[in-house]
Amino acid sequence: MAYFTGKDVDVWITTEHTTDCIGVYQNELIVDYTDHAAGTFPDVNTVMSGSLDMAGDDESRLTDVSGCDLSIGAVDEDISFFGLRNVGKIEVKKETSVTITRKKTDNRNMIAFQGMTSTSNKRSGASTIASATSSYASGKHSARWGLVENSAGNAMVISDGTIDPKSAQDDKGTPSKCYGWRVFIELKSETAADDGDGVVMIIPNCTMMEYSETTSNESANEETFTFASMVKPIIFNGSKDGNGIFKTNAIAQTTASKM
Repeated sequence: MAYFTGKDVDVWITTEHTTDCIGVYQNELIVDYTDHAAGTFPDVNTVMSGSLDMAGDDESRLTDVSGCDLSIGAVDEDISFFGLRNVGKIEVKKETSVTITRKKTDNRNMIAFQGMTSTSNKRSGASTIASATSSYASGKHSARWGLVENSAGNAMVISDGTIDPKSAQDDKGTPSKCYGWRVFIELKSETAADDGDGVVMIIPNCTMMEYSETTSNESANEETFTFASMVKPIIFNGSKDGNGIFKTNAIAQTTASKM
């Protein structure tokens, strides 16, 4: 387990889709989009940091982070071999969780955890998309499981959590999976000249597990949310492209064989 204060790290939390993300419009969850190359950035309605192509961008990092608690482990299973007295162990799966505490400035993250999806066809700019933003026809589920393609395979919708992570397809037709959220934790550099080149711990395909809020008359209100993943974390050197985005290895989607 490792604990970092907000001044030690920069944090980004994105969907597992290259350009599509989740936003809040009229207190309901919608599918929105960002496109760094085209100059389309997350607006005030975007939940977390937007889509994968915003990871590393200064404008999309999570602000007002006061603490980050990272726990990395594995689930083992005891194996008894015939004729041997010793019990062996075999690793079944990885088990990584990250708990982030930040000053609460709005209700977007709370709505992501316990709000409801919209059944309208509108993004936050009143522009339309091909299908409803909910993977249930009636909506009424949260965004804890990220995005998944719709039944027609031509647009992304907010997952209702009933789809196996290995079956969470991307509407771009790639074999990679887009289940859940992706958390980037970058250690801040000691000097300004090295800023942006710190080591990054990447936790892909996370489920949003917990959310809580602390209200106080003597200090700022805080919110705490926990993400958990069974996919092996990625260690990245923090290098970025010319647009200030983490390079391909950091934002590549997970293949089914690694889930």
